[in-house]
Amino acid sequence: MNPRQPRTIADALLRVLVQLDLARALIERGRARTRAFTWDASLRAHLAVFDRVARLDLKEPSAPRRGRGCRVKADALP
Repeated sequence: MNPRQPRTIADALLRVLVQLDLARALIERGRARTRAFTWDASLRAHLAVFDRVARLDLKEPSAPRRGRGCRVKADALP
């Protein structure tokens, strides 16, 4: 869904309000997704980021600089 197309978002919201089976399925998928967000998983992800940052050699010219290059992608974490 494109967040720059309000009509598309409105249509999707109306579809969920009208199609109860779709709403139920999305609720179940959302609940299943939340099971991945545990304190243990959060701790492991944070420790992985801290470990990566601690290993950076900031003296090397290839090290990321301020800005977009410094972000750690969530899918790169365990």
